[in-house]
Amino acid sequence: DSFRKNILSKGNTEDADVLYRNFRGRDPKPEALLEKLGMTGK
Repeated sequence: DSFRKNILSKGNTEDADVLYRNFRGRDPKPEALLEKLGMTGK
C-alpha cells in the first residue's frame, strides 16, 4: 500500500515534508490540523 511504501518504510531517512509530498503528491497544508484543533476562527 502507498502509505506503507512512502511513509512507514522510509522511517526517518528523509524530511517529513518530502515523505508527505511523495505520498500525497502535494505539499502538506496545516489548515486541516488547525481546524481540528479549533484554531481557525470559524
